[in-house]
Amino acid sequence: MRGIRILYLLAYLLAAMLLLGSCVTSAPEQSSQLVAEAPTQSDDDLGALANAPAHIRMAFVGDCTLAMYNGDGESAHRFPKVYENAGSLTYPFDLVRHLFARDDLTVINFEGALTEQTEHANKRYFFKGPPEYAAILPAASIEAVTLANNHSRDYFEQGFLDTKAYLERAGVRVAYEDNPLIVEIQGVEVVIIGDNTAFLQGITEEQVAQRVLWQIKNYKRDDNIVIINIHWGIEREIMPTLWQKKIARSWVDAGADLVVGHHPHILQGIELYQGKYIAYSLGNFAFGGNFTAPYKETAILHATAIAACDKPPQIEIAVTPCYITSSNLRGRDGILINNYQPMPVTGEQAEQVIALILQRSALLENGVTELRIES
Repeated sequence: MRGIRILYLLAYLLAAMLLLGSCVTSAPEQSSQLVAEAPTQSDDDLGALANAPAHIRMAFVGDCTLAMYNGDGESAHRFPKVYENAGSLTYPFDLVRHLFARDDLTVINFEGALTEQTEHANKRYFFKGPPEYAAILPAASIEAVTLANNHSRDYFEQGFLDTKAYLERAGVRVAYEDNPLIVEIQGVEVVIIGDNTAFLQGITEEQVAQRVLWQIKNYKRDDNIVIINIHWGIEREIMPTLWQKKIARSWVDAGADLVVGHHPHILQGIELYQGKYIAYSLGNFAFGGNFTAPYKETAILHATAIAACDKPPQIEIAVTPCYITSSNLRGRDGILINNYQPMPVTGEQAEQVIALILQRSALLENGVTELRIES
C-alpha cells in the first residue's frame, strides 16, 4: 500500500506541474525531498506548494566604468593602475559581490568600450578598457548589463560590437537600444528594456520614449515582468525633468513594472506611482571616469518580484546605502579620492544616504516616504 500511495502522489504532482507550468517554483533537490515525504502530505498541501509564489530577487546599480578615460592609463590614480595594483580580479565589486550573489539577477549600467580599437569619437570624455575586463563581471556575480548609454560607442560601432561580444563570451547578458534582455527566472519571464536619451544624435528624446513604449506594449503580459533601465536626465541635478516624470509615468501606465534610471552621476528621488516604483537616478557606482568622489552617495536597488499564479507580479524594493569609494583619503581640495571600489555603509553614514534619497523623493509628487534597508 505504501508503494501505491507514493506512485499516486507522484502522478498527482506531475499532473499539477504540467497544468501550472511556470507556477511550480521548487528546485530539483526540493522536489526529491517532496517525493520522500509524500506519504505524510495531503492533496491540499501539494496544491498549496504548486501555487506558492515565486520570489525573484534582482539588484540594480548605476554607472559603472571599468576603463581608462581619454586614453590615459598611466597615472597611478586612474582605474587601470589602481585595478592592476589591487591584485584582485573582482576588485571593483569585492565589497558588494556578496550582496549580488544573493539575488537571481544583477544588472549594471556598463559605460565605455572593451576593445582594442584605437580610433575614438571626438568628445570630451571617452572610455576604454581591455577585453579581459569582461571577466570581472561574472566573477562578481553580475549577470547582465545595459549598454544603452552615451559611452558604449566611444570607439564607434566596432568598439560597441567588440564590447558586446566580449561580455557575452564571458557569460554576461546584454541589453541595449531596441534589443531587450529576456530571461526566465523561477519559471517567470523577466524583460529588461534598455535605452538612452543622453547626448542623442539623429533621434529625439520623444522618439526614444515611443520606442520604449512600443516595446512595453509588445512584451508585457499579465504573467511576466517588464523593467525599464534608462540612461537619462541632467548631470548633477537633484531632480528629474518634467518630461522624465511624464514619460516614466506613461511607461508605468503602459504596463512597466519598474523604472530604473541613471546618468546624472548623483542619487535622485524614488517615486511610487500606481503601485510601481520609479527610481530616477541611482548615481555612480564603480565609476572609473572620475578619480575623485565629490558625490560619494550611491545605493544598490534591490527589487523583489513576487509572482503568484492567480495575480500579476508585484515588485517590492529595498536599498543598500553605499559610497562609491572605500578610500578615506582626500585630495588637497578635501574631496574624497575615488578608489573605484564602492562599499556598503552602516550607522550614521547609511542614515545620511537614506535621508538624501528621501529628501529628494519628497520633491516628487508621489515620492516615497520610507525605504527598507537591506544589508
